[in-house]
Amino acid sequence: MLRAETTAAGKVMLSGRIERQDIPHLTLVLASETTGARRLDLREVTGVDADGVEFLRNCEKRSFVLEGCPPYIRSWIDRMSKQET
Repeated sequence: MLRAETTAAGKVMLSGRIERQDIPHLTLVLASETTGARRLDLREVTGVDADGVEFLRNCEKRSFVLEGCPPYIRSWIDRMSKQET
């Protein structure tokens, strides 16, 4: 189960697994982000599926900073980006 909390500074803190069924909710959470901070804290993310990785990659394309991104997720994002080119 994924939890998303927005801090007073506008950072969105995620915890749990990011999976396909979570993406519509996350999209709404990020769309309501009005502080301009555009930061996602991934320190407590315990897993992702391929759709979750694609979502995070698209967040980066939209100028979100992925803070505390676990190395295996970063590697997966980078591999997907290379395949695109």
